[in-house]
Amino acid sequence: MVVAGAALWLGMTPVYAQPQQPQQPQSGPQNLPCGAQDGRLTLKVKELGAMVGYQWGRGTLELGGHTYQIVARGGGMLAVGQAVFQATGCVRNITRPEDFSGTYWTTGGAAVAGHGHGMLLMENAHGVDVHLSEQAQGVLMSWQVARLDMELLPD
Repeated sequence: MVVAGAALWLGMTPVYAQPQQPQQPQSGPQNLPCGAQDGRLTLKVKELGAMVGYQWGRGTLELGGHTYQIVARGGGMLAVGQAVFQATGCVRNITRPEDFSGTYWTTGGAAVAGHGHGMLLMENAHGVDVHLSEQAQGVLMSWQVARLDMELLPD
């Protein structure tokens, strides 16, 4: 969500670059290098805020030669506006697919005006680390303690 030096949409790290010129083409999230034992997560999340922010979305987790559909939903305080985030990245410290499901708590702030990109780092109670590179589009301002519940959908 965007402005240099702001922390993230649902993240714990500094993120988001300056809004880019409208005539420049926007590429998708940058692929992060993942290790041989890592999973790969692709996620599209929408956020809508009017003091309380709500996030929801879907994606896929590729792990051990299998692709799992996932659903994500969550929320936090102090968000105004709306934005869409597309993210890809690595899922580390995971040995079983069921360890992915859970609540990921984060703190941070974000500001999106147009387009931007950033990084998202989070961890769940099973010790699974998610490292994402993301693209944001919309108009949103937030500073929040938030949670994102992600779960594998049954086949």
